[in-house]
Formats: sequence, structure tokens, C-alpha cells
Amino acid sequence: DLHLLSRRQRQMCIRDRKEGVNTVVASDEAGNTAEYTFNYDAVAPTREYSNIMVNGDDSTKHEFYAKIGDKLWVSIGVKEELAHNPTFTLINNGTEYVMEDSLVTVRQSAENRWDYSVRYLIPEDTTFVDGEIELKVSNIEDKAGNKREDVKGPTNGHKVFFDTTAPEKLNLGIARNIDNGDTRDQRY
Repeated sequence: DLHLLSRRQRQMCIRDRKEGVNTVVASDEAGNTAEYTFNYDAVAPTREYSNIMVNGDDSTKHEFYAKIGDKLWVSIGVKEELAHNPTFTLINNGTEYVMEDSLVTVRQSAENRWDYSVRYLIPEDTTFVDGEIELKVSNIEDKAGNKREDVKGPTNGHKVFFDTTAPEKLNLGIARNIDNGDTRDQRY
């Protein structure tokens, strides 16, 4: 409780604080002392990564194509635990689809990073239209109340496209190039 400290001690405490754990020893006129420890955090959460992709696809790809029944995996990793789950929003053709908070899962990684993610199943009655599905993560606040700006897009360049258009019928055929002795069927 800083109100128990003298004005001079409070000023020293405020001036000498550093990011992280701080300890203050207070004493009164009779020589009694008390030690107070507190955590000082004035830095907004730092994004380590953000990502969007089709769940189960090869993450080394940069473009993903989703359809009804696919699961989208969206995530953000930050350097500290957040005060609450961030808000995940998918954007398709200018329409925002805010993900329910109950879909957010959180885990602490071995690298001491906090990973927040959503797996979203594209339903039969989706109002998505063919085109890109973009990611926005907002409401990112640490336990000390420091907020960061919204995160728009993945850090790795991934793009997801919603695609319900069937491929066009192509004229296909099979031929052999017997002039050079090749007897394998060639598709064209």
C-alpha cells in the first residue's frame, strides 16, 4: 500500500521502478519496516505470430482453399498471458464474422509464449462468398491493462480463399508418341 509511505518514499518508488518485479521497503518514524513487492508492466502485449490456414493442410503452403465443411485454424501467439481471450474475426467480401469466445483455446508453449487459437467449421448455411477470408484479432490486453492495436493478417503471408466454384469441364485425351518409341499413354 503506497499510501503508508511518506511522500519522499512514494516519489522514490515511482521514479525507481523498472519493468517487471519491484520491491519497496517502507519504514516509519519508529523504525518499523515493511516490504512490498509489485509487478510493473507498462508495455502492450507483443505479437510473436498470427496465422490463418485450413486445418490439416500443409502449413508450408502460402495459399489455402476452403469449402463448406472445412475447418479454418486462426491463431495468435503473444509473449505474455492476456487478461482475457482476444476477439477473432474472419472477414469475407467486407463482411465481418466475429468468432464466439467459447471457440478460443489457450495454451502456454515451451517457449513461454501464450498461444490463442480458434478452429472454425464452415457450416452448410455459411454466407461466405467466393474470395479471400481475412483475419483480424482485436481486444488484445495484458493483465496489467496494456492494450495493443488490432492485428490484421498473418505474419507468414498465408492467404485463405473460400471456393465453391466447380472446375470447368476440360477436353481431355490420351495419345502415344510412337515416333520416338515411347509406348506410355500421354494425357493432355
